[in-house]
This record gives sequence, C-alpha cells and structure tokens, in this order.
Amino acid sequence: MNTSENIIFFLTGNGPRSVKEMAESLNLTKADIRYHLKLLMHSKKIKKIEVKVNSIGRGRPAVKYEIVNEILQENLTEILKVFSNYLLSSKSLAQIADEIWLLELQSFSLSASPINRINDVLQFLNRLGVRAVWIAGKYGPQVKIVDNPYAKENPQPFYSVVDSIIQKAVNYIVKS
Repeated sequence: MNTSENIIFFLTGNGPRSVKEMAESLNLTKADIRYHLKLLMHSKKIKKIEVKVNSIGRGRPAVKYEIVNEILQENLTEILKVFSNYLLSSKSLAQIADEIWLLELQSFSLSASPINRINDVLQFLNRLGVRAVWIAGKYGPQVKIVDNPYAKENPQPFYSVVDSIIQKAVNYIVKS
C-alpha cells in the first residue's frame, strides 16, 4: 500500500486523528503525512474536522482529519454509467447486479492470489464510495464494511442493485 492508502486505512480503523498521531502510528514524518493529507483532501477522500476548544487547555487544538462519509459525484457517475445501460431492459434487479459484477470481475488482476483479490475488491468498493477494511478471520480473510452509504431501510432500486454488488464483492474475497 502507498502512504495515502495507509492513511485512509488508518483513519478507517481508528477514527479522526491529528497529523502527529498519524505520523507516530504510521512511522512517517509529519511532513509526509501533511503532503498526503493535502492530496487526499483535494480528492475529497478525507476532510478536516473542527475540534472543540477546551477552556482549560492552552494553545491551539490540533486539527483532526477523518474519512468523508458521503457518496461522491465521481462514484455515482461510474455506477450510473453501467446502471443506465440496463434501465430500459426487462431484466430483474438481481440479473442487473450479476451482469455489473461480472463486468467488474473482468477488470480485476489475473492473479488468483488472496491478497490480489482483497486489493481488487477494496479498490472497487472504494470507487463505489464504500469504506471497507479486511481482517484476518479464523477461516480466511474477511471484509468488514465500515460505511455503506447505499444500505437503506427502504432502498430505491439503484441502491439495492449496488448493495447486491457489494455483497458479491465481499463474497468474492472469501471464496476458496
């Protein structure tokens, strides 16, 4: 993983953190962290958050950064391009999800190694705007969905198709 991906992974697992906290945990300089934070903020993957000033404390409070928890325009554009091809078809939502997933599978790396499957799926989920991390489970790798902006109580058809694709991606990682 590159430094930006490490920062995203760290913030995903640990919540909002300051530059100093990230530098110490990731064993990088504060300058390296600031550089990559600037890139990540420009790409709207993370944002600064306001820290409440403690009346007892002295000095300026440290700025903290967190992952953006919203569906980004570029994520929606990518999904809608594929989904719009099926709007006028007579296929069920499950068939649409299957076809979209099969198209995505073709773009994955040819290697069947577990780490490549995990990386491919995590990158795919990231493009959809879904925050996910992988963990080593008792029976192999597992994906933990940290934030799924498509999971709704009463989903629209678009959301249910994307949520179905997310489940297919997670199942792809744990296949033998």
